[in-house]
Formats: sequence, C-alpha cells, structure tokens
Amino acid sequence: MIVTPELAQHMERFRAAGGARGGAVLGLPLGATSIKRIRRLLGHHYIADRAAWWEAQAADLADLTIDAFAARHGCSVGSVSQARAALFGASLRPAGWWRAPDVAALILADRPRADIADQLGVSVGSLGRLRWALRASAAE
Repeated sequence: MIVTPELAQHMERFRAAGGARGGAVLGLPLGATSIKRIRRLLGHHYIADRAAWWEAQAADLADLTIDAFAARHGCSVGSVSQARAALFGASLRPAGWWRAPDVAALILADRPRADIADQLGVSVGSLGRLRWALRASAAE
C-alpha cells in the first residue's frame, strides 16, 4: 500500500479517532485491516497516544475536580476518574489527611456540612462519616 502525503495528512487529522473501526470513521473507502496497516506505517498507536495525552494533562488532573477537568478537556467523567486512579493511585490525599488538627477542627466546626464538604472537596456523605469517626475517636 502506498501512503500519499495527502492520505498521511488526513490520517493525522483523525489520529485521535483510535482503533481500526474502519474507513467510515475516517470518511475513506477502506476496511479495518487497511486502516490498521496505514496507522502502523505512520507510527500511530492509539493507546500510547492516549497515555501520552493523559500524562501531559497530569497537572490539571491533579488540581481540578473530576467534573471540572471533564468540562475543560471534553472528556467523560468516567475516563477522568480512571485516568486519575491510574496516574495517582486510588487517592490523591495521604492516608489520615482528615485527622490533621486544622482539618479535624474544620470537619467538626458548627457550619453547614455542604459548605465544609465543598471546602474540603469531599461529598456531604463522606463528611458525615469523617465527623462520626472523629467524634468516635474523641470519645475513646
């Protein structure tokens, strides 16, 4: 197969389309096998390309909420959640972060739970569980 400069440019434009879903995605009268061969010749590798893209966005991924990242970069919330876990592990915060004196005081403050949850970046339900755990450990 001969890859013309025009075909290579067209394939580069649709590089992020990923996989070998056939020519219909690319607007070409080619089958999946031909698409795969052309991508291999051009050095397009969907999985490696996506991994590099996520790594390039690591700063935003660490700083923004999942919803904010998804909105800014046009991704699904699920893909952002999975990428964050893959790059940073199950949690960005160290274990026991909520027991630090200043954070514990904020969690136990006599303020609306929704306000505190927003400030800490956790759900209201999670804040309730943290409050319960802090009060239980104080009672011991």
